[in-house]
Amino acid sequence: MLNQTRIALKYLFIIILASCTFSLHAQAPATGPLQFIDHAYDLEDHWVAFPKNIKTGKFPFGYIYLDTQAGFTFNLEGYFQLDAQGHAFRDSTDYLKNAMFKVRLGPNTSLVAMVTDNMLADFKVNPKPSWLAIYKSGNTDRNSVAMKVTIGKHLNTAGAPKKALEYLESAYTTDPHAAGLEFELSYSYNELGQYDKSIKILKDAVAYAPDNPMFYKELGFAYMHINDMDNAAKTFTDGIIVSKQHHMTELDELAYNLSYVYDKLKQYDKAISTLNNAIADLPGQLSLYIHLAVVYTTANDPDNAIKTYTTAIDKTPATQMEQRTQLAWSIALLYRDQKKDIALYSEWGKKAKEWAPVNSKGGQFLKNMVF
Repeated sequence: MLNQTRIALKYLFIIILASCTFSLHAQAPATGPLQFIDHAYDLEDHWVAFPKNIKTGKFPFGYIYLDTQAGFTFNLEGYFQLDAQGHAFRDSTDYLKNAMFKVRLGPNTSLVAMVTDNMLADFKVNPKPSWLAIYKSGNTDRNSVAMKVTIGKHLNTAGAPKKALEYLESAYTTDPHAAGLEFELSYSYNELGQYDKSIKILKDAVAYAPDNPMFYKELGFAYMHINDMDNAAKTFTDGIIVSKQHHMTELDELAYNLSYVYDKLKQYDKAISTLNNAIADLPGQLSLYIHLAVVYTTANDPDNAIKTYTTAIDKTPATQMEQRTQLAWSIALLYRDQKKDIALYSEWGKKAKEWAPVNSKGGQFLKNMVF
């Protein structure tokens, strides 16, 4: 991820994705000079602040920019406080001199405010950070089709499909078959519930590039959501054939979606056959076993559901105890509700409780249950 130019800066780059020292999802924004909005991507290329930490009373601040590879990114610069008059002053003990802390901005990022010019002067930071040029070196021509596709992709990832269309639709009028464009454009339409537009784009995309399984996955998704299950099933089936011919990409999702269609149509044998065939090709794909067990449960076949869940437990790494807890609890419920076997319900309930990490959702749910 780091090229030689970035290494030469002599900074320690730390990407923090989950366990941040500050929150990007706080509930109560401050008043005063900070006007909080919901969409971080609207403040690209600006200094911003996030809501203060309730315990410390400090606001994290930094710069939002677009990394063409990683997406919209917040670079933490430091912390500040507001006095009773709303004047901001930087906490000098929190200067980040030897590290750059970065957080990739996902669709759940909320409540961000632009830092005012007066605040920037108080913080002694340049309007454009000195390090920004490194990330902007390949991000100069925003009017190129390739760059519009890149921006649209990252806006989709950030949960902003409507804004993504501003770039993707423009690119489509210039070069409809540009790399990645048709998928991102159809993804935006699907997210916005504009399925007819997505179907039109994807039918042309499949005709142009029939060996791309991602097109079949997105096209089948659109058909499903207009309740055209016949075309959805055909599209997913065609996608599976293409996937098997081309390195198995998207095979698990295509099989999952096809089985979902058959499940909705109550064609359980076809759903089960689809998933078993996919498992034969992808024996390590845990999600396929779990969905197969769900289909068996819906089809009122608890014995095969229990057998499949047990296989899924065996394939779940020992470090993923929350996953094992959920699978064990699913087995317990099958014994209780479908097989009416209270003894084995109790046995598997005890396993689920034993495996559940203390502070996990499963642990909290099961802690007061007696088996």
